[in-house]
Amino acid sequence: MGVLKRLDKTIIIEDDRKSEKELVEHCILEGISLNDANLENLNLSGLDFDNVFINGASFKNANLNDISSKNASFIDCDFSGASFHFCNFLRTEFENCIFENVNLRDCIGDMKNIFSVVLDTYVMSFTKTIMNLGCDSKSIEDWRKTTTDDIDDEEQKWLWKYYKELIFEIIDKRLGVKND
Repeated sequence: MGVLKRLDKTIIIEDDRKSEKELVEHCILEGISLNDANLENLNLSGLDFDNVFINGASFKNANLNDISSKNASFIDCDFSGASFHFCNFLRTEFENCIFENVNLRDCIGDMKNIFSVVLDTYVMSFTKTIMNLGCDSKSIEDWRKTTTDDIDDEEQKWLWKYYKELIFEIIDKRLGVKND
């Protein structure tokens, strides 16, 4: 039985014949508000969020891999722990959202909250605190401490040796870090 609730536990919609993912899709298609929705731990991969406006929802630990979100607006949403593999957010608005411990594998960011750069065959994506390089995700501070000896994959090891300084120059400039 599928039930979608708001963070205050009031019911948005319920249907014993549909999963939570199907209910989210139904809400989007029918224009039912998902403001303040509790969408934590849901597998929402592949859904079409195009043209939605969602305010105050929690997507904590949600699987948002391969979603479409053209012209969508997410305001004051919490995406902590969410997975965004293969997403393109260039035409998505995020305002005052939380992106702690997210997984951004091969994600193209909105270039305001999530940034991305292509380095040879790797997509590097980062937020204020997290960086993904290929399949590996760590805090930016942990990446700063990473040496080529810490990397097992030979191609990534070469990339890290060649681009590490440039990567942090890009990160520091985008995040406004002053270096003396």
